[in-house]
Amino acid sequence: MDGFEGWFTVLAAVVTVGLGSVLYVSHRGRRRWGKVVSSTEVGEGAYRAVQVQSEQDRGTPAAVNVAAIASVTWAAITLLVFVPAGTLLAGLGLDQSRWAPLGLFSLAVTLSGLVLSIMLAIHAFRLVRRRSDVAQHSLTIARFSYIHHALVWFGFSVAVLLTDASHTLSAAFALALPCGIGLLVGALVGQAGAAGLEIERLEVQRLETAPLT
Repeated sequence: MDGFEGWFTVLAAVVTVGLGSVLYVSHRGRRRWGKVVSSTEVGEGAYRAVQVQSEQDRGTPAAVNVAAIASVTWAAITLLVFVPAGTLLAGLGLDQSRWAPLGLFSLAVTLSGLVLSIMLAIHAFRLVRRRSDVAQHSLTIARFSYIHHALVWFGFSVAVLLTDASHTLSAAFALALPCGIGLLVGALVGQAGAAGLEIERLEVQRLETAPLT
């Protein structure tokens, strides 16, 4: 097994364990998302038919599960692929004055990516367990992801332009896919946060309209 295959095996193992763990925690925490009330009509006829209400567990919303899966996967890829690559690029860039702008920027976004990967991994489990303020925290992480990946794409393109303009276009195209995926992960986390806030609104509304006993 060569170095690339070994590294890919480690990455696949980390992603598999992460996904399995987050799905298990999601299943265990499904009752934390409250209940939904449904009405069914029982009986026939204008005077015999009545509406009967029943409650059932809402379960973990699909948007939350999708965001948690995406967060764990992207956190592992960022931590095991992009952070080491960014560290190597920063070292090579800072070693030569010509590539110093690229090296400095690589160091900055590598640190930012490290922080983001840790935040995503932790947040995935907090999200499926519905920890306090997790909905609002989701929106914060989504904004962080937007800013980080937009800066990576724009900043690297500018840094390459300042050092070797002939490679600017190829660098921009090469970065478009991973940065686009990062932006998508941010959007999914943001949607999960919005779903959580909507559930909180419905729960408050239900309490306010509940009959007094």
